[in-house]
Amino acid sequence: MWTRKQLKDKAKALLKKYFWNAVIVCLLFTIIGNLISTESIFTNNLNENNIVITNEKEQYIHPYEHDKVLKINMFNGVFDIRTFSNRIFPEGTAENNLLRGIIKIPVTTSTLIIISIFIIFLGVFIFNPLKIGLARFFLKSYEGDSRIGYLFSAFTDGTWFKMSIKLFIRDIYILLWFLLLFIPGIVKSYQYFYVEYILAENPELSISEALEISKKMTDGEKFDIFVLELSFIGWIFLANLLFNIGYILLNPYMYATYADLYLTKKYRSEFYYEENEASFN
Repeated sequence: MWTRKQLKDKAKALLKKYFWNAVIVCLLFTIIGNLISTESIFTNNLNENNIVITNEKEQYIHPYEHDKVLKINMFNGVFDIRTFSNRIFPEGTAENNLLRGIIKIPVTTSTLIIISIFIIFLGVFIFNPLKIGLARFFLKSYEGDSRIGYLFSAFTDGTWFKMSIKLFIRDIYILLWFLLLFIPGIVKSYQYFYVEYILAENPELSISEALEISKKMTDGEKFDIFVLELSFIGWIFLANLLFNIGYILLNPYMYATYADLYLTKKYRSEFYYEENEASFN
């Protein structure tokens, strides 16, 4: 039986060897994920101060008279467009919504749907292969090979499309369980905890095979995995206090721990040699 201390000690030892590579990989993974995720573009900080969709019939005449208007606050981030634009067009001489930090863009419902579908497409076919690459990087690092390029390996070896579909199917399974009942959805999410690692090592496996292997590997240990994740809560709180900068150090630590959990469980599982010996490298 594994312990949290053993896993974290191994993760720390790994990061002592490959700290900067791990930081770069996790940083790239996070940045790309945030750029293409629906949450970061449309639903992150979705409130009255940044994105408000309203009807403004009084302010808009044909052809936008009946359209919705998307207001985006430009000053919620670090870059302050007011300071930049004021150098060129002083606020005192230009009564302009851009200079106030508000951009008003007529957006129809169909346009929003198309944009949402496009973002989902990016998430499935860009971010999913990166999940495989992230898992592969840490698994290979434990073997002594910490090349940053492993993050993009699903694209370079031509498996990105199959991996995208496989993880998409896994996510649909979990979503359907969540729609039925919340608790079973959580259980399924932990039951399929190892799928990325299994596919990272064995891209030829079907998603049904990967799900079944992960199901066996997590049998009787789903709550232990939950507690392992929960053990990082203090570090997560601290990272948030540091304006998310702390995640630069925390993410490699967590991912290295989870990768070692997979490796530990993989070699200790009874079915490893009996049923799936040919499936693993």
